[in-house]
Amino acid sequence: ICWRDYTYAAVNLYPDVTNGKSIRRGYESLDGGIQMESDERKKRLHSWQTGMTGFPLIDAGMRQLETEGWMPQKVRLAC
Repeated sequence: ICWRDYTYAAVNLYPDVTNGKSIRRGYESLDGGIQMESDERKKRLHSWQTGMTGFPLIDAGMRQLETEGWMPQKVRLAC
């Protein structure tokens, strides 16, 4: 319930977050300032979704999410 209320408050205070805008300056770019083609973005997203990034903790968490439908809190923080 706390996260739900936090989200409601954040959207109320910063309505532009629903359009992809950042709450803080400097975080507007979702890619960290890395310029890449749309195909590369799709490839990286697919790698993350399928647990094939090359980072063992991230891959294990995403594979567990795919297989079991959940992942532990500590792993969610990393993914």
